[in-house]
Amino acid sequence: MMWLMVNCLLLVQCAVDNKKIIDPRKPQFDTTDPSELFFKNVRALYYDREENQAAKLEIFRIKSNATIADSTALNVAIILNWRLDQAYVLIEPGKLLAGEQAVTLVWEDEKEGAEGSVAFDLKDKNSQFTLASTIYGYILKGYDIYYLENGKKRPLLASKEAKEAFRITMFDFYNLVELL
Repeated sequence: MMWLMVNCLLLVQCAVDNKKIIDPRKPQFDTTDPSELFFKNVRALYYDREENQAAKLEIFRIKSNATIADSTALNVAIILNWRLDQAYVLIEPGKLLAGEQAVTLVWEDEKEGAEGSVAFDLKDKNSQFTLASTIYGYILKGYDIYYLENGKKRPLLASKEAKEAFRITMFDFYNLVELL
């Protein structure tokens, strides 16, 4: 009986908080050997891997994105820079936002009757981290997320599958850089 209680306690202590909202203003890119090993040996199985030989980078895109890419305004990928022991978030505008260098998000919370908007550019790794972390927080809070196109609101992640693919990718990224 005591053995069972100890094991349950250990499992609870080792559980990762998958509802933790990350501060988008505090980017983290450094990885550790254990986090990279876990990602490559366990989580990378759920991703398509592309290797950029010239830059010595590996790009991981979640496999479920292949089926929902047409209905998604943007996708997120994980870039692993094994030479510098760093990982980055890569925002990839889908067909709906192709060629855009900036995006304005509008969020709505139907429960509270609240809404807001925020503008982002996609110029560097810090701004991409901020955008991706903001979207991740909105998903965890259950907000409806839109982008503005000619003053009209369009769904950013149109389906539950698209939201879940985004959430899982960011969750894996946060584990890779040990923010969770």
